[in-house]
Amino acid sequence: MDVETPLPDWLPERLERARKTAIRELLDDLGVADEEALRQSLAAIQQLTLERDAAVQRATEAEHARHQLRLEMAFQQAAAPYDFFHLDEAWALADLSRVQVDEQGGITGMKEALETLVEQRPHLIRRQLSPRLDSATGRDHQMLEAKSFSADEVEAIKRRFRILR
Repeated sequence: MDVETPLPDWLPERLERARKTAIRELLDDLGVADEEALRQSLAAIQQLTLERDAAVQRATEAEHARHQLRLEMAFQQAAAPYDFFHLDEAWALADLSRVQVDEQGGITGMKEALETLVEQRPHLIRRQLSPRLDSATGRDHQMLEAKSFSADEVEAIKRRFRILR
């Protein structure tokens, strides 16, 4: 059987003095006058940390918005020749996973993404009412590829569209 030896009467007082001395030395090392000043400093640090985190969050959101705006502007610029019925719908349907933005803000892959979209969903663009002209020759592409119609086909077309001549 273990018999507990009683603690000396002076031990609690000495332990309390040692604790207070250790706390004073720690406060001196930290350069703080007392415990209340340490609590205030810790509260100020916590507040500054919260403010820093909020500022980092705002900066991250602003950078994301700037990146998104840059992509949207590049999309609109690249989509202009296609004449989409609803550009917002085309934006939502476009696969932009391969579009890259470099460190200088240059964008690559947008033209390819639009070509893929138009190829997969041609109903999103308006059909050209007037033939496109080749910029180099000024010639009509459709004229270069047009086939010759027989007299009977010409007459059938005239009747169908009620062309009197």
